[in-house]
Amino acid sequence: MPGQSSTGTFRVSASRTVGLDRDAAIEAWVAAHGTVAEHLGHRAGEPRPSRTEKRSFWRFGLEGAGRVEVSATPKGEDRVVLAVSQTGLPDGGRIEEWRAHWKALLDGI
Repeated sequence: MPGQSSTGTFRVSASRTVGLDRDAAIEAWVAAHGTVAEHLGHRAGEPRPSRTEKRSFWRFGLEGAGRVEVSATPKGEDRVVLAVSQTGLPDGGRIEEWRAHWKALLDGI
């Protein structure tokens, strides 16, 4: 089934290229959406920011709807791919609803 992982849960993602550096892209996400208490009726858990040599992240759990990872990956000079990946969805029935939700939030950056 589309979006199903090897563990039997489902995943969905959306991305957008923005003209920011990776840390500024995560900061823009946090400024716009970091205090959102719930997404599509699921309570957001405590965020966990982090960064590696290649990417910056903002991660949080969603009660009953898996985990979300917002990542910023450099793409050339002064641009990054800002991506939202949600894993651990219990079923695939709402994948397109979730994708539309994440795309709408990315459009706000």
